[in-house]
Amino acid sequence: MENNKNAESGESLVDDNARSSSEFAQIGAVNQNDNLLDMRFLFVEIKKKWWLILIFILFGGGLGVRDLHNFQGSYVAKMVVSPIVSEIDTSGNGGNSIVGALVGLNLGSSTEVSKFDRLVFMTSSQVFAKILDDKHQLMERFYGSQYDKETQTWMRPGGQRFEIQEKINEYFNFKLWTAPSLEDLAGYIGGAFKVEDITGTPFKKISLRHGNPDEALELLELIYGESEALIKQNDEDEQEKKRQFIEQRYLETSILDFKQALVDMMANQARDEMTSHRDLPSVARIIEPPYVSKYKTEPNLARTLGVPLMGGGGLGIALILLMALVRLD
Repeated sequence: MENNKNAESGESLVDDNARSSSEFAQIGAVNQNDNLLDMRFLFVEIKKKWWLILIFILFGGGLGVRDLHNFQGSYVAKMVVSPIVSEIDTSGNGGNSIVGALVGLNLGSSTEVSKFDRLVFMTSSQVFAKILDDKHQLMERFYGSQYDKETQTWMRPGGQRFEIQEKINEYFNFKLWTAPSLEDLAGYIGGAFKVEDITGTPFKKISLRHGNPDEALELLELIYGESEALIKQNDEDEQEKKRQFIEQRYLETSILDFKQALVDMMANQARDEMTSHRDLPSVARIIEPPYVSKYKTEPNLARTLGVPLMGGGGLGIALILLMALVRLD
């Protein structure tokens, strides 16, 4: 009797488990069918309201065409140069480096930055911007329309649109309007002066864009010429200080080996001064002189027209899906 009861209870447990698994399977199938129905429903909604997507695509395309029409191309002044790589003694040069360290003199390093890299960095510095402004009055040239000569102050832009933009910038902690300064001039010069590698060659292409072709060429020659002259002047000043320091140490030193090492250093210094003469290229050799292309820059078709078109289509689909979900709820 007990065995029969146990067998019956076991069979009932098996039946319960089978029913539970079948119920779960049915629930899963129902959920899967619901998902398929939802996806089909959304697809049908998109298919039914295709005209709404078309409207948004046309609207985005209209914005893109407007931007293409309003695009103002600029002229590009270009030049090609070959940076001069300075010969640096990385082997230590035997006794000279040891003696130089003993007398407290270090004339070079294997990690020295090239003069061309210094030139590129200098074009975006405020020191260089101040030199250009002192010589060529670039602040007045670029920002003169914002300066009131009678009151000797910078004029703050006005208008409702400007004030709204300022409030938006203030709310989101963006930059607010400030009077133009050397920092702005340095940012403009550094951003306009572009340097690119020419693939497969050691050459560099330097370019500058401007709406006026004469201005573009003039600014390119001005920035490159002044930055190169400043690099040369800094190097000459440094060489002069090194030469004076070596001569002073030579007069103060009584050890013959040290004196001989200092004489060799003075000879090397004299050689460097000769090779860095103002009339010789020391930063880069000009491969192709500055010129202005006759062709203006063109708008990026994929970005100017393609992005609004895809954005319009995506916005239309999102609106249809939102309306469908609201109806389902």
